[in-house]
Amino acid sequence: MNKEINLTEIEDEKNKVQGRISELINIILPSYRAEKSKHAEQGDLSENIEYTNAIANLQKAEIELLSLQHKLEALNNMGLDSYISTGYVGIGSTVDIYRQDTGETLHFLVVVPELGDASKSRLSVDSKLGSAILGKEAGEVVWVRTSSRQYYATIMAVA
Repeated sequence: MNKEINLTEIEDEKNKVQGRISELINIILPSYRAEKSKHAEQGDLSENIEYTNAIANLQKAEIELLSLQHKLEALNNMGLDSYISTGYVGIGSTVDIYRQDTGETLHFLVVVPELGDASKSRLSVDSKLGSAILGKEAGEVVWVRTSSRQYYATIMAVA
């Protein structure tokens, strides 16, 4: 199983996110702002569906921009310095988890959501288990609840 993150993968994902951020900032948001202004000049805004739609589009694009900026920050933290052990589970940590319900020990690399892949032992911080262990240290026990089961998991090692 490939547990390592290829730095090229990280750079590719960063480039994709940066491209979309650039598109939002330079093309989409200015277009939506102009559309909002154009429809605002038409008078009564309470019954102006085009104005309402323009505001909704603008808000949706702004939310997407904030989300992408957050993803980019997380991806930037996936560089080599993120592999330095702090003793606590975080992005870039490798962890050994003992599942008390199945009796098995699992080995994962904790990654940003875009790089999560269970078949490659990459645990997304957005997964139920990933979010439960984030910020914890070896020896701690966490409660994990999914749609199909609930179980305790013990963090055996963090590197």
